[in-house]
Amino acid sequence: MILRFSAIGFLFAGYCLGQTPDTQQPKFPMADVHVSTTPHGAVQSFGGVLRNGKYIDRDETMLHLITGAYGVDEDNIAGGPGWLSSDLFDIIAKVPDGTTPATARLMVRALLADRFKLGS
Repeated sequence: MILRFSAIGFLFAGYCLGQTPDTQQPKFPMADVHVSTTPHGAVQSFGGVLRNGKYIDRDETMLHLITGAYGVDEDNIAGGPGWLSSDLFDIIAKVPDGTTPATARLMVRALLADRFKLGS
């Protein structure tokens, strides 16, 4: 299945992954998303981590954020702007106590939908 970098593609992806538009997704109570200032040669991304009541994910491309949040391989994403796989982003977000990595992934999905209009 090839997913298109478009609202239709991500709505379809949501249905394929068991997520419907009416399903309530958990959301970060507060989140900061900004372009990373790390030079490309110094990037050491380790994926998102939960630490001290925060979700921290630094130096990630939008492509990597999408693959992690939606549980798809990069090869299954087609289209999108050139910066999708080149620009780096940092996410620092507050999480409720007891947040699991699986719930954080759903929170990232909701954040991408809200901030970047993926799936809407």
